[in-house]
Amino acid sequence: MSRPPLSVQPLSPRDARRRRLVLAALGLPALAGLAGCGGGHDDRPADPLLRFVNGTRDVTLASFYVDDLFATSLNLGGIGSIYGELSRATHTVSVRQGGNELERVQLAFFGDSATTILAYGSTAPGGDVRFWVVAEDSARPAPGQVRLRAFHAAVHRPQPLAVHVGAAGAPLGTPTFTLDAYETRSGFVEVPAGTYRVRVTPAGAPDDLLLDYPAALLPADTVWHLAVVPRAAGSDRVNIAAIRERGDGQTWTA
Repeated sequence: MSRPPLSVQPLSPRDARRRRLVLAALGLPALAGLAGCGGGHDDRPADPLLRFVNGTRDVTLASFYVDDLFATSLNLGGIGSIYGELSRATHTVSVRQGGNELERVQLAFFGDSATTILAYGSTAPGGDVRFWVVAEDSARPAPGQVRLRAFHAAVHRPQPLAVHVGAAGAPLGTPTFTLDAYETRSGFVEVPAGTYRVRVTPAGAPDDLLLDYPAALLPADTVWHLAVVPRAAGSDRVNIAAIRERGDGQTWTA
């Protein structure tokens, strides 16, 4: 079952509607006995949460599987799923294009955890599709602040990229993040909560706008992972899959 982008269908914490969606979307036998548990009625850990993002260059429709059972399919460009619940155990997670498996990993999922798996890369000759696994357990920012980090997943623009998070009318100035190469990830920075203009350029080429997103709302006391991903197979520009820990995600494009 295909799911809408994170920006359209944000996480709704531990409600009955999400449980029904999860049971339909993940279809895991282990989930069948979980529909009535959790939710804070006892001292047991909450079931793990898992969601997916398609940040590939050319996997037009990426199909994700958990323990070889279909979970969801997602269009490229940084489109993501809603969260699903699964059992507290080690699970095999994979992504396929048609009948061709592109990546497979085994991950342990613990109670009270949330994880986002971003598929990135390319199926072109010499390319590779990989997973970036985001464990959503970062330290909280200072009151009124937002924690951000960035990841270079734009396989078609492997040169250094600059990510600017600033006021709408401000000149670019010093980049918030400089990602030195493909698959580079930054450390965290903190900024005051607010609405920001987010721009991506090649490092040292501020006039070459690869992304200009005018209205990124970053609420206080949140943590975000900004994955710079390809827009589409025929475009030189980029999108950002903006992954908010334990919350909604968004695809920033312009």
